[in-house]
Amino acid sequence: QKLYFYQSANVGVNHWTETMYVHAAFLQRLFLRYNQGYGYVHNGLRAADVCTTLNMFFRERASEAKYTVIHSRYLDGNAEWRLEKMAKTTKITVEGGALYMSPGYVKAILRPLGMLEHPIILLSDGQLPSVERGLLNDPIIGPNLMVLSHKDSLDGADVALAVLADVFIGNPASITSGFVARSRYALGYPEKSTQLFRRKRIHRWYSVCNEECVFNPWMLGQWV
Repeated sequence: QKLYFYQSANVGVNHWTETMYVHAAFLQRLFLRYNQGYGYVHNGLRAADVCTTLNMFFRERASEAKYTVIHSRYLDGNAEWRLEKMAKTTKITVEGGALYMSPGYVKAILRPLGMLEHPIILLSDGQLPSVERGLLNDPIIGPNLMVLSHKDSLDGADVALAVLADVFIGNPASITSGFVARSRYALGYPEKSTQLFRRKRIHRWYSVCNEECVFNPWMLGQWV
């Protein structure tokens, strides 16, 4: 968490992009190699294959699978007030949006990208059952939905699943969603494939802030 919020004291407030490029370069080096489950990690436990979750869903088709990951977090109620705080400055829409992941919200993102026909994986802390219930009951999303619920925190395999997704829909109140968005930015994913900050006007959802927002110290101030 300290690394996530780190900002160099030598970088001016209007030059935060310099720190962003440093973070992106670090993340690029981090993803040059991945743990395949060989040996042991620093705490003495046996290492885990970070592609475990990906292989669990798609097996031998993992390398060619196209899929979306939705990261739903309630954070014991903390997500709501963080998002309300962000809404005052970024104008994101909380109701039906990143907190509640309504079917209309998800479809507004996936339909233009041609991803509604492909698998959709929901990673959830299970604290808002209405999210899972609403997506499962939707006639378009439901048949393609796969759920990993009651995930209080994501392990390396879950994070890898989200980073490698063709589309990632996250909750900007969650540091984990922010880390995934940063990683995808560093790895060169298209801007439209990573969605955290969206606003609804009448019946249309649109992005109000790209993934660079999760590097911006002014934006990070909305988390605390």
